Amino acid sequence: NAANTAAAPAGETEALLALEKSGWEAWKAKDWTKLGTMLINDATFVNVMGGVTVGKDANIKNWTDQNCDVKSVALSDASSVSVDGSTSMLVVKGSPVGTCGTEKLAPVWAYGIYVKEGSTWKLGFHFEQPAR
Repeated sequence: NAANTAAAPAGETEALLALEKSGWEAWKAKDWTKLGTMLINDATFVNVMGGVTVGKDANIKNWTDQNCDVKSVALSDASSVSVDGSTSMLVVKGSPVGTCGTEKLAPVWAYGIYVKEGSTWKLGFHFEQPAR
């Protein structure tokens, strides 16, 4: 219900941004175990090419198979919207430096839907589009 959504408190945006940043850093470090702890079981990821991966294990395999060499990551322009006390959406610009296969990484707008499992925020849905 759109009437129930509101800009998230700054502290929530900061907490979600910290989680998002740790996910990007885990991707850079190829720390698949860490990434796995950050996802709900049926997490869905839509990459910049429109590819869709569903499920924690499938996402970890997808990231493992990408053959990425990430030198650095930077996140900026973060904002979030609280849907309710246990669901929020974070929007952030991600600027990775490196390659995946032979493709140079480029900035993206990332939209993450985070849900609480108990008192812990976890990523449920992630969508990326090229940042222009």
